[in-house]
Amino acid sequence: MHYNWFKMTNHRIINNAYFGQIKGCSVLKGEHIKQFLDDVIYNHPCWRVFLKHLSDIYVLVASHSAQELLRDDEKSWKDFMNEEQYKMLETNGKLVVAYMLVSEAHEDIHYIDYIDTVVRHNDFGRHIINRYEKEHEGVVCDKECMRYQYVKLIPQEIIPSSAKYWAKVFDLLFYDHDTGKNRIEKEDIDEFIQENELNSEELKWEYLYELCKKM
Repeated sequence: MHYNWFKMTNHRIINNAYFGQIKGCSVLKGEHIKQFLDDVIYNHPCWRVFLKHLSDIYVLVASHSAQELLRDDEKSWKDFMNEEQYKMLETNGKLVVAYMLVSEAHEDIHYIDYIDTVVRHNDFGRHIINRYEKEHEGVVCDKECMRYQYVKLIPQEIIPSSAKYWAKVFDLLFYDHDTGKNRIEKEDIDEFIQENELNSEELKWEYLYELCKKM
């Protein structure tokens, strides 16, 4: 049950979208960042945290002009956005579709502090985690040797509204034929933590464990 979920989507428009921190993002201009602040960040309950660390936020950015390179049979951003969102993309040229803040707690384990999507119900949250892990893997040099490093990106805290989402992402749900419902077992969570070499004392996963009683 090792946590290794990297997989690109089947859609070129998403795979080729810019992903990175705002401070290194040349595709976002002042007007794009202002729109992101006004429409997204200031409406988030933790807006003060995001504002304090604005330059460190990782973003996935949709580009309207990138659609010109698509073949007729390929999906465009219009297929993923609602009418209002796509009109915004047409007007501004760029639109942040997902974002997150990350803490590099350990060399090979980084923690998600916050993650959210602007364009919902398209699994963009999982996609930016995939992109992050892929871009942070590679050869590192120790004192006397070179080695290949993988980075796991894990939520340090799981809140009630996201517990079922993470149970699904971690592949911890199983179908109970007796009840006809999905279930999750405490032992499977414990095993997941152990196999992925996570420090349980650093994790705030109480609401994930509570699912064991509710499902």
